[in-house]
Amino acid sequence: LTGLAVAFYGLSRHLAALGWVALVGCIVLGEFGPVMDLPTWTWDLSPFTHVPTLPGGEVQAAPLLWLTLVAAGLVTLGLARLRVRDLLPD
Repeated sequence: LTGLAVAFYGLSRHLAALGWVALVGCIVLGEFGPVMDLPTWTWDLSPFTHVPTLPGGEVQAAPLLWLTLVAAGLVTLGLARLRVRDLLPD
C-alpha cells in the first residue's frame, strides 16, 4: 500500500489521496468481504490476504517475496515519475 501511495504521488500530487482509498478498500474487503459473500478474487486484491495471520499461521516465502517485488516496483515507478514531474506550486 505504501508503494501504491508513492506511485500515485509520483504521478500527481492530486492522486496521493488514492493511497488512503486503497487502504480503506483493503480494510473493507477484509472485514466485510465474507459478510457480503464476495468472490474470492476480490479478497485477493487486498495484500493482507497474502500474509500469514500470526501467531499460529504458516509462513510461506513466495507470497511475501511477490508482495515485496510489487512494492519495490511501485516505489521505483513513483520515484521515477517524481523525478521528472514539475514540482512548482500551483
